[in-house]
Amino acid sequence: MLRIEKSLKSVLAYSTPAQHKQEPQISLVKPLKKRIMTFIKYAQHLNLKFKNEPSQPVSVLEGITPFSTIVVQEVFEQNQIDRFLITFRHRQLTSELDMTGVTPYVVLGFDQHQQFLGAHLSLGETEGTYSIKVQGTFVLIIPFDREFPLAEITSFEFDPRDKSEAELFWEQFRRMPSTLPKDKKGFILHGNNRTPSSHQPLKRSPSQIQSFSKFPPGYGKFPYLIVHVYSACYLQVPIYFSAAQQPDPEVGICMEDVESWMIDAFEQDTHSILKNKLLELVRERKEQMEKKQKQSYRMCLVLGPNHGIYFEKDEVTESEQIPYGGSLVNSENEIIAMNAKHYRE
Repeated sequence: MLRIEKSLKSVLAYSTPAQHKQEPQISLVKPLKKRIMTFIKYAQHLNLKFKNEPSQPVSVLEGITPFSTIVVQEVFEQNQIDRFLITFRHRQLTSELDMTGVTPYVVLGFDQHQQFLGAHLSLGETEGTYSIKVQGTFVLIIPFDREFPLAEITSFEFDPRDKSEAELFWEQFRRMPSTLPKDKKGFILHGNNRTPSSHQPLKRSPSQIQSFSKFPPGYGKFPYLIVHVYSACYLQVPIYFSAAQQPDPEVGICMEDVESWMIDAFEQDTHSILKNKLLELVRERKEQMEKKQKQSYRMCLVLGPNHGIYFEKDEVTESEQIPYGGSLVNSENEIIAMNAKHYRE
């Protein structure tokens, strides 16, 4: 008996925990309504890992999407591919794949930590429309191979070959889970009592507001850069004046040619000469990211508790108000503060 057939039942039908020991759940549904499927796409090299087998390299196109329903055949045809890694950013428990016409294929599901959850087969044995529900952040769709050790899969990892740290960083934060905001009324929650006239503060009792902050080494110290990720979600990027200040060389931005007298002057007055160096640094980084990613980013250079410089499109605005609240994450996508100040007191 082929290896893939020995323990197939143990890895199929992972739609819900109660179904782990059941046969695959096949649903015949009406064709999904045609919609524009939006993906952020990256060419990726993966390493599939197994219990008792050597890892196997797989080259795929990754598509990062906020949607929960995907018509796979359309994606294959539009991108001229035969294997696809879907990264779901929505917060629903399951996603739906219309696998009609996509045979013979195996669908592999992985959680947010890239650990294997289970598999489905699409072998063309069902007439009509074939749709499956899957769990997991990552779903890998590859051609079916009878010799493939399906029952041995444990996880996968991204192979970062030929990619810079900046490229890997932005790929990772674009995988962060989100919801589709209903509006785009700006991105700053202000840290003082002054509120823009177009936005009235929400009235909540103290018991309704939950806040916390737990800053890893290097975070929560001025100056730092805030990048607006999604609605009410911000990424903090620490900025260091020397390598000696940087606890981890892979975290944050380390400036060059900063002399000690400049640091002393900046600590006395954030409008000193060092401000100009910081402005030049952020402009350069913003331009590089937007050119690479082909989209605009909203940022704020935070120099102190009452000194922020906002970068939105081509405008640079200085303000006494700085970003506050929402969900603040670090470069590992971990929440380090929520509904709280973005700096250490």
